[in-house]
Amino acid sequence: MTKILLAEDEQDIRDLLTFTLTFGGYEVEARKNGAEVVESVAEVKPDIIML
Repeated sequence: MTKILLAEDEQDIRDLLTFTLTFGGYEVEARKNGAEVVESVAEVKPDIIML
């Protein structure tokens, strides 16, 4: 399964994108901002990073 690391500061948009991408068959890890994404990259090991 393709793993996506998502950065979005707006909670509603983050939730919508997470739901939509999960429904589409992706594994999604969502973060509030780019700084949190940078901290998470080594742990999550995503295939795609969406900012």
